[in-house]
Amino acid sequence: MNHYAKPIKFFAFTLLLTWAAWFAAAYFSHQPGGEGLHLILTIIGSNIPFFAALFMVLGSGNRGLKRDFGTRLIGGIHLRDLPALLLLLPATMLLSIAISLLFGGSAEQFAFSELFSSAGLAGLLISILAPTFEELGWRGYGMDSLRSRSSLLKSSLLFTLLWAIWHVPLFFANGNYQNELVHLGVPYVINFFVSLLPATIIMNWIYYRNGRSTLAAILFHIMMVLTAEAFLVQESVKFIQTGVLLVVAAGLVLYDRTFFMADGAPADLKKAS
Repeated sequence: MNHYAKPIKFFAFTLLLTWAAWFAAAYFSHQPGGEGLHLILTIIGSNIPFFAALFMVLGSGNRGLKRDFGTRLIGGIHLRDLPALLLLLPATMLLSIAISLLFGGSAEQFAFSELFSSAGLAGLLISILAPTFEELGWRGYGMDSLRSRSSLLKSSLLFTLLWAIWHVPLFFANGNYQNELVHLGVPYVINFFVSLLPATIIMNWIYYRNGRSTLAAILFHIMMVLTAEAFLVQESVKFIQTGVLLVVAAGLVLYDRTFFMADGAPADLKKAS
């Protein structure tokens, strides 16, 4: 029996509970004195993918599935992929800032934000913990549940759609980054959703090349968040970075076409199931 082949159950559980928490958070974000509940409900919603993965894994009664979930948290990262894992996103951001200079952007965007200072310690902690718990759910169970049924490219496209839907309530919560994009304009909202596609493709390429290492996905996601917040960039630079990452993702698909197009789950996923 394939215990990973239950994507409907996992994503229905995740989306419904996350939306319940986040829409409630959005409501309280607009109420006087509701900031505390807004924060608590936002944190709870962010952890739902992890809770859903635990529910699926522990509820399966399958020792192999439990062992697989645990062992993928430790190591499994190939040295050959460390540059892509740690340097790709900062490099694309720096390139995007450099390109923005051609259109009148400021060189001050190369400066670091307060994220790495004592004043930004709380933000830095959140930037590390939030992606960690997300990936314990997404790559801990969710992505593999899609991959067990289709090729890497198809499952990546479907995951991107589901990941985008998952984020929707955040656009209604006062003070959230996504809500700030709404105030900036529709193009900024569209860019956020489009940016999820190359991020998913690149992250999945690293994840499966490293034997389904959840740790690799966690580190990549952390770098994605840190890179977005580490520099004093104008929000318009994010459009350029999305374009750069789309080129990188397309190049990976063309370079490793068989890897992305092959039907059927990889051998280690079949064994774990």
